[in-house]
This record gives sequence, C-alpha cells and structure tokens, in this order.
Amino acid sequence: MARCVLSLFAIAFSATAAKSAFPADRLVSPDVRVAASPLNPLPKVCVGAGRGAEGLRADWQRQLLYVKRQCSFTYVRMHGLLGKDAKKWEDLIRALVEHFTERYGKAEVRTWYFEVLNEPNLDGFFAATQQDSFELYARTAHTIKSVSPAYRVGGPATAGCAWLPEFIKYCATNHVPVDFASTHDYAVDVGHLDETGNAGTILSHNPRNIYGNVLRMREQITSSPLPNLELHVTEWSAS
Repeated sequence: MARCVLSLFAIAFSATAAKSAFPADRLVSPDVRVAASPLNPLPKVCVGAGRGAEGLRADWQRQLLYVKRQCSFTYVRMHGLLGKDAKKWEDLIRALVEHFTERYGKAEVRTWYFEVLNEPNLDGFFAATQQDSFELYARTAHTIKSVSPAYRVGGPATAGCAWLPEFIKYCATNHVPVDFASTHDYAVDVGHLDETGNAGTILSHNPRNIYGNVLRMREQITSSPLPNLELHVTEWSAS
C-alpha cells in the first residue's frame, strides 16, 4: 500500500566551485553484472504525484498502481488544496482528516506525514509574509492534532532550504505542534521559480550543494529548541 505525504497548500542540501575543477571529459563504464554494494533504498521512500485533485482520475490511479508495482515506494506526496477563509480552511482540514481516519483507520493514517504549505517563501505559491505562513501552519497543525494527537504534521516546505531556524523557533515559542521540518532543494543559486523562463535561474556548480545543505540544516535543527526533529527534503533534484 502506498502511504501518503499530504502537502496542504492554502491560498494555498552555496558556494560556487570553479569550473576548472571539473575535467573536460568524463568516462563512466559501469558493469551492471557486478553488484559492489546494496542499492541505496532512499529513492524508493517517496515519489511526487502533483496536485491532489489528479488522484481522482481513473487514468492517474492506474498509472500510480503500475509505478508502484514496477518501482515500489512507500509514500506518495501530493499538494494543491486551496482556501482563503481561515474558518472554512480549518473545517476543510478537519473534515478531510476525519475522512482519512474513517476510510483508512487511525493505525494507517498515523504512518502518514501531513506537510503544510508548498514553498511559501515564493510569491508564486504564497503571496503573503513569513509570519502569515507560520500562523497558517499553526492553525492547520492544531486542527490535524485535534483529530488525533498521534498524526504527524510539519513544514515549512520552503524552497531553497529557507526559514528552518525561524520556523522551529516559532513553533517552540508558541507551543505549536511539529513532528518534522521540511524543505525543497534543486541546487539553485538564483531564481527558484521560473515559470515564464525569464527569471534567469542559475544552478550551483558546487558538486556538494544539496549534500552540504542537508548537513547545514541538520546542524540548524540540532542547535534549535527542538533538536530531535526529523528533516524531510520533500522535493529535490540537480536541476
């Protein structure tokens, strides 16, 4: 059974290395008949599935089942819930989580991760302030926990590994429940969101960019008021 990482979207690992450090030509000759070590299972933990509404389509469901059988994975992540009215938003989240509980049972939903928002530090996804996003997280987290305190919720699901120290401090100071800290990393130095192709996205030349960011964020969490939080990089790639 594919479990769920539900990203609730209300109104939703850099220094640059010198190019000379890289050889002009690189030859890779793998021998696929030899297994030097076990394969890293990390890529099978979670896959992305776009917006939640797509999951209602029969063709999407057939494709997801095919990928599950062929590749295997534990979690599928989706986002795309919308809402502007705070009370209606809380009512929607409560009803949705209660529906999940009734349909799948508490034991199953306890294995899920509810991730609040999607890249709220980018205007293209959340046209409001950092404080606004933290307050929306708080309302959502409290609502989810009102259905079951055992359900896991986290954020801030920012682009470019941003806001983790501020988010953790907000939750600790205001007694807001949080079970994991999340962010996204595409090894981008400039221009995280370029839907029109005019933002001038610049990718990092640092071969340790994402890896280094993960280490830096782990240090941020360790030195925070909540040093035992899990770290989830819920979107990542080299471009």
